[in-house]
Order: sequence, then structure tokens, then C-alpha cells
Amino acid sequence: MKITMLLLLLLLVASVSAQSAVQKVEIACSPKENAVAFSASLVVGGELTLGPFDKHTVLVFKHVVTNIGNAYSPETGLFTAPVTGAYHFEWYIGVHGPSPTSAGLFKNSDQIFLAWEQQTAGLFGTAANGVMLQLKAGDQVSVRLWAGTKIFDNLYHHTTFSGHLLFTM
Repeated sequence: MKITMLLLLLLLVASVSAQSAVQKVEIACSPKENAVAFSASLVVGGELTLGPFDKHTVLVFKHVVTNIGNAYSPETGLFTAPVTGAYHFEWYIGVHGPSPTSAGLFKNSDQIFLAWEQQTAGLFGTAANGVMLQLKAGDQVSVRLWAGTKIFDNLYHHTTFSGHLLFTM
């Protein structure tokens, strides 16, 4: 009788442990409610040189590769934070020819960081930068072409803008 009770107790403990392990795996593998990630390039195909413009101009990255959470708009070029949290952004810019290129990352109307490149020999060049930002829900992030500069992209997608939510706060 004692052995039977002991076996039943062991089976019960094993069953509870197995259920707990399954629940942990299900939670880890389930889609995240606040999953936010995007990556886009300036052009879908072909070749494009933009600029120079008289003022800083929001770049609209049309070729969206990933847009989990739909926080990036390929119509406006704006990323709108859906939740308060820490986000990471990167942008890469291309230039073709001797003209300089410069693009800044803006949080709402504030410039945060800048990427700049100029090829004096008239060849192709790229620049990049990245930043981690604390955003409130509704904050907007964009990449803007600096006034007086040009930017280049083609079917190889040298000019890109990407970001993702690191964690909510």
C-alpha cells in the first residue's frame, strides 16, 4: 500500500512538472503581444538619387522587408512607437558621385544622431549610424536627408532604415 501511494505521488509530481514545462515552452514560443520590428530600403527596384533639397526632408523608405506590428509607414516614412519602451534603430545611407550625403535620425522634431559621407573620387560610398532610444507610445522616429545633400539607392538596397522594440517600460 505504501509503495502504491508513493508511486501515485511520484506520478502526480511528474505530471505537474511536465505540465509546467509545457506551459513554459508554449509561453516562450507564442507570438509576443508587443512585438515591433521593421526594416525597409529607399527604393523597391531601379535606381534613385534624391536631393539636394532646401531643408531637411523625411526619407520615405518604400521597400518594406519586415514590418511586425505595422509601426512603420511606407507612405510617410515615419515610425510611430506603439508602446512605451526602449527601441533600437539603424540607418544606412548611400552616395554615388562626388556629392556629400547626410541623414539624421529624428525623434519627433529633435535630431538625435547623424550619418555623413562624401566620396571625393566620385565613387560609391556609404555611411551608417545606430542608436537606442527611450520612446513613449506615440513618439515618431524618422530619417531625414540633410539640406543640400543627395542620397542614392538602387536594387541592391544600400540605403535602409530599421528598428525594433528591445523591451517595454
